[in-house]
Amino acid sequence: MTNFSPSEPPQSPPPKKPILDFDEMVAVVVAFLTIGAILFWSLGNKRVGLIAQQWQKILALTEETEQTTPPTQEEVARTPLSEPLEQQPRRQVDSPRITPFTESRRESPRSILEQPLIVPPTTTGRETTKTPAIPPTIIPPQANGTPTSPKATTPQETEPSAPPKPPTELTLTFKDVPENYWAHPFIAALAARQLVQGSSDDTFEPNKPITRAEMASLIGQAFERQPTSETINFKDVSQETEMATAIDAAVRSGFMRGYSGNIFRPEQEIPRYQVLVALASGLDLQPTQNVEETLGRYDDIDQLPDWAREQVAAATEAGLVINRPEFNLSSLQPNEPATRAEATAMIHQALVYSDRLEAIPSDRIVPSP
Repeated sequence: MTNFSPSEPPQSPPPKKPILDFDEMVAVVVAFLTIGAILFWSLGNKRVGLIAQQWQKILALTEETEQTTPPTQEEVARTPLSEPLEQQPRRQVDSPRITPFTESRRESPRSILEQPLIVPPTTTGRETTKTPAIPPTIIPPQANGTPTSPKATTPQETEPSAPPKPPTELTLTFKDVPENYWAHPFIAALAARQLVQGSSDDTFEPNKPITRAEMASLIGQAFERQPTSETINFKDVSQETEMATAIDAAVRSGFMRGYSGNIFRPEQEIPRYQVLVALASGLDLQPTQNVEETLGRYDDIDQLPDWAREQVAAATEAGLVINRPEFNLSSLQPNEPATRAEATAMIHQALVYSDRLEAIPSDRIVPSP
């Protein structure tokens, strides 16, 4: 009998070796990530360049629109003037790189400094129409915070405000004022400038005593003065007449006065001294020398009322006193009624004193001291 050796047990197959171990797997992942990063960078870089170019075009269009489009009235009205915004330069993309967007305040109608509001030029296409800037009106604040109104002041003129009227080619046609008449030069000078009128078209009645109403009319024709007082309704003057208008102008301008009780006595003959007082008062003449010494040249000065002495002395200094031929130059004849010729000659001298007329040589003018 044959002894068989025990059979050897079957050998198990060798274990399978893994395809990639851990280190190899890590290497593969790193390799793929590297390749993916390279591909992403190369492809993404081109897209970034396109995006940057698009942004640059958009910003350029925005700037052009802001420069050519004027602000609307609503934007100007909503613009705060008390809190100015700082003007910062715009950021421009000059490379295909992507840079983080930072908000910058561009110069716009809302970026206004504390300056007066100036409307920007209006543009239409490429042509621009400049709107002139209006300078601001600066009102200084009041110290106490309450506005005050200026006090009304009444200007006081010491000389006639109207310039002398140029002489016209009017020929003196008064048949009762011949060329050899002593007051002819004075009457002709005023008539040529339409500063005096006759009693009719061809008569002047130079030797007729002048009334207070006629004196007021002569003053109104010769002097254009601003009123310095209120209207007085005289009881003996009919209102809404030419005479009332002339009297009102003579009184309000300071040349003439009424009597107590609101009466004027328009038909009363005016004495010579009152003509001088009226002219001195209207021109605001003041004596510059001793009054008594000035009046001492007249041998009849005792007939002059005391209240009129200063005005007559001032009129004498100004060269307003004129005597008709029957009066010598050493007398004043203050209470004699003034004639129309005398009143006209004295008004002429008042206009000469006011530099409105040229002086006329005459031996009837009382020399000033």
